[in-house]
Amino acid sequence: MRPSAHSRLLYYANRSESLCEEPPDAGPAAQPGDLLQLMLLRFDRATLRILKEASVDKARHAMQRSTFPSLLPLFDSIRRALACHKRSSDTLERYRDMLVGIRQADEYIMRARVNDVPVEVLQLIRVWREYCCHRFAWGLTSTEEMGWLQTKLMRLMQRCGHTLTVLDPLAATGWHAYLMDVVGSTVSFQVSDSCPAPGHLQWASCPVLRREALEAVRATPTADVLWLSWPPHEPDDLAFNLLSAFPGRVLVYIGEWPSASTTSVSLGARMFFEAIQSGWVEIARRKAEVNWPGYNQELVLLEKRRTTFLPRRHEGTSRT
Repeated sequence: MRPSAHSRLLYYANRSESLCEEPPDAGPAAQPGDLLQLMLLRFDRATLRILKEASVDKARHAMQRSTFPSLLPLFDSIRRALACHKRSSDTLERYRDMLVGIRQADEYIMRARVNDVPVEVLQLIRVWREYCCHRFAWGLTSTEEMGWLQTKLMRLMQRCGHTLTVLDPLAATGWHAYLMDVVGSTVSFQVSDSCPAPGHLQWASCPVLRREALEAVRATPTADVLWLSWPPHEPDDLAFNLLSAFPGRVLVYIGEWPSASTTSVSLGARMFFEAIQSGWVEIARRKAEVNWPGYNQELVLLEKRRTTFLPRRHEGTSRT
């Protein structure tokens, strides 16, 4: 299976301008081994291109003059968060500051009229989101939300009488496993990804293994919980295939949940949510505290029905 772009930490390295390659006029290149520094360099470069400025200082002045009031604080908080790593003493503080900045940006944009938000602001937020998601996770959850999930899982653990094994086959950097450890997780995390982050950019206490997602699910028949954060629904039906192959009984889903009025859901997403509707029972649900502008994330905990009938595969979809 072709690795999905959402699980590639260094997504921009696969584009025409590599993360590790500098334009001829860029001056001294960063050390190739320092991927974190290279990521920050690319983050700055992307920002400068959108603002059409020659330096970070000039870009900061431009953001300070912007009619979008929280643009500069958002830039600074994201950059500080991107620069931290597992051994940083203030990782959570930087991450929380970034979440505050994202929430403020979302609230302002949702209140503003469409024409009141400068185009470059929307472009910046779209690009910045990519970097944040690939450095941390597509589901930017708070420690409070992870504590809520931990409480729900503990109740299930008390009912089944053993430590729950949680399988995250789309872990990328292992950020969610790290956050669960922070809140005092009592579950056992197994993390893997088809394109995991380099070791020194990972967050989880155990290494994120390089393994195709479907292979990971099939190779872990004793897993109790399947952890899916923004699983890809297209171009293939990976999310549906993971759900179908999972032998356990509990699902943690982090992402958008289609409403009754949703008309733009892809075929893979329809298959996934139809499978949930027919084969799973909702235990708990919580709206996310922080959303990128234009997104509505939820945290949903589900349990498999005792008798499960998965929907028939739609004609024309691929088998994995």
